Amino acid sequence: MQNVFRLILKNSIEIGLSTITLDGCGSYRYNLTYQSVSILLLNLKYMSTKDKILDIAESLFAQFGYSAVSMSSIAKEVKTTKAALYYHFTSKIDLLTEIIEGASISYKKGLQTILDENSESFEAQLRASIIFCLKFSSKQSNLIIFLQKIYIQNKQASLIIDKTKKEIIKIWEKMITNVIRLHTNDEHFDVRLTTLLVLSMVHSFMDKGIMDSKEKIKYDYEVIADRIMSFITPVEQKSI
Repeated sequence: MQNVFRLILKNSIEIGLSTITLDGCGSYRYNLTYQSVSILLLNLKYMSTKDKILDIAESLFAQFGYSAVSMSSIAKEVKTTKAALYYHFTSKIDLLTEIIEGASISYKKGLQTILDENSESFEAQLRASIIFCLKFSSKQSNLIIFLQKIYIQNKQASLIIDKTKKEIIKIWEKMITNVIRLHTNDEHFDVRLTTLLVLSMVHSFMDKGIMDSKEKIKYDYEVIADRIMSFITPVEQKSI
């Protein structure tokens, strides 16, 4: 409830519907108008409905396939009208686009957090990013399986995913470049190829982990990260 209050307060101040004053005891008093509370609670309701639509649509797409799921079936599961669904999303591809972009934002935010928390060491950044990627795939296994399928089945979705892939590859390429430059100054070293090889290994373990998670087989992400990191180091040493 405190988080809801803070969100209402923050937004109501920004749009000029509340004020902050300092009382005689040095404490802050928040003067929220009825209008500010009403408008922002309505906004919170809108956000939660939209999030619910995204969650249920993602689940249905993953379970039955994108083509087999209609906007009507999504509305039925959300327990809302089709008109209300179209209020939030203009089309099914619009809904799919937001699911893909939402996953991309979540993934990139996670990577950025890793970079910030391990800023003292490029190698620590890369190793932690590998572990994060493996954990992300474990938690979002249904989403990843769905994205792999929709990439083949839907041209528009594949274009959106390709754009996201390029952005993510750039992040990884920068991390791997930083690690490689610690060990070699060879300007002809193929960073792009090394990046793709590293990501291929990471994605292979991601796919393996997703499959084996159904059988409740668990992997040591730390050990996997060390193995992948060891692939980079010997290659770097040969270039010195």
